[in-house]
Amino acid sequence: MRKLFIIAMPPFLLAALATTLGCLAVGATLGLFFAGVMIAAIVIPPLASWRQDLPESIFAAGGVIDGIGVVWLVAALLSSDITFVRWFQAYIVLLACGSASWATTLTLRRATGPTAAAAIVVMIESLWLTWPIYASPWISRGPVALLAPVDPLFALNRVFIDLGVWTQQRLMYRLTSLGQDVPLSLPATILPCVMFHLVIASVLALPLWWSRARRAASKAHQTEASPAS
Repeated sequence: MRKLFIIAMPPFLLAALATTLGCLAVGATLGLFFAGVMIAAIVIPPLASWRQDLPESIFAAGGVIDGIGVVWLVAALLSSDITFVRWFQAYIVLLACGSASWATTLTLRRATGPTAAAAIVVMIESLWLTWPIYASPWISRGPVALLAPVDPLFALNRVFIDLGVWTQQRLMYRLTSLGQDVPLSLPATILPCVMFHLVIASVLALPLWWSRARRAASKAHQTEASPAS
């Protein structure tokens, strides 16, 4: 167990440092929480992919999530606009998204190798988090109604609605038509987003655990069957 905590420490410090720099740049605003989700999307895939052992990869991904969460918590404690309950909701969204990213990376690693898997997942995550910008001119009301409730940034925006609506910010107002030409309502709760990402994580992680259990059982059988030296 001590080894696993040692493995988690560098990812924790890296994520905490990156999130702290984001906090210094934008303060305790909606942008801080958006930055944390993006940091997790960029950092988790390579760090988890390079760990061959399944528990080690989990602790590497968990270190990133906790590093971001701790900085969020400090920012919440120093801000009168962010309560502990809101921080916890944001952390749950981050945990769900990070779990999906971890499971997707390890699933792809079996087919493509660690480097390619990490690169592919970072690209997928980047496209997923930025679709309100690049896809808004071509999407209709129907796709928005399906995508918005499970989008982590919109879920976070619902949690921190008092900090402003993302699509109404000065820069976003020029970059996207969501909420203007394309009607958009923020999700009522974070539950659809959390469940969506946890289902992805569960579906992809179960075969990984099953494969690991089979290898462990096979190794134990071989050990028992081999003659004593």
